[in-house]
Formats: sequence, C-alpha cells, structure tokens
Amino acid sequence: MLQKFLIRFLDEPCCAELNDALGRHDRDAAIKAVHTLTGQARSFGFIRLEKKSAALLQALRGNRDEEITELRYEVTAEYIGIVQAIRSLASELGIFM
Repeated sequence: MLQKFLIRFLDEPCCAELNDALGRHDRDAAIKAVHTLTGQARSFGFIRLEKKSAALLQALRGNRDEEITELRYEVTAEYIGIVQAIRSLASELGIFM
C-alpha cells in the first residue's frame, strides 16, 4: 500500500506546472501550482519539500523577486530528489511504472 501511495506522487504535475508558470512569468499560475505542491508535500510527508515550497509561496505572494529564483531551484532540486528516491525504491521492489 505504501508503494502505491508513493508512486501516486509521481503523477502530480505541480512541479512542472510551477516551473512552466515561472518561465512564463505568470505569478498567479505559479502561486496556484506551488500552493498545490505545498499541500501535496504535506500530504505525502515530504517535510523539506513542504517547507521549501511554503517559502517560495510566501516569496511569490510577497513579490520578493530576489528570493524566487533561489527558492525555485531549491524546490525543484528537492522534488527531483524525491522522484529519484521513489523510482529507485520502485525498481528495488520490482514495481514497474
């Protein structure tokens, strides 16, 4: 059951939507995506991702542009690390995605 729960996280498009919105300079879409990502991270128990996403959300809401680029990098790096860990676990368990 835990495996299926974790693998569901891989289907979440929030991080891709966030980076797409930031690339288009669409602050409203970025806020929506990072808000969703923060909630998903909380739901899945990914505390570091939750904290970094929440910080990015606050930077976006506060128009603190000088912080957004670094926080975007931190959120994306944390997300990629989680995805890699889930895929590695799935591989070890013989779960095909």
